[in-house]
Amino acid sequence: MSIAPTLHRYLAAENIQYAEIPHDLTTSSTRTAQACHVSGDRLAKAVVLRHDGGYMLAVVPA
Repeated sequence: MSIAPTLHRYLAAENIQYAEIPHDLTTSSTRTAQACHVSGDRLAKAVVLRHDGGYMLAVVPA
């Protein structure tokens, strides 16, 4: 799975460093962490929220 283009643009614009680790499709955050060989507390998810007629992007611990 790859990073969403909107999130990628935001991280680049803010000069935020991150690592993208390709992996097969998984059904949970725990399995994604296992597939990526990383600790679950090092994994984050981007969630798009609708707010006041617009959208917000939240990046939360997985």
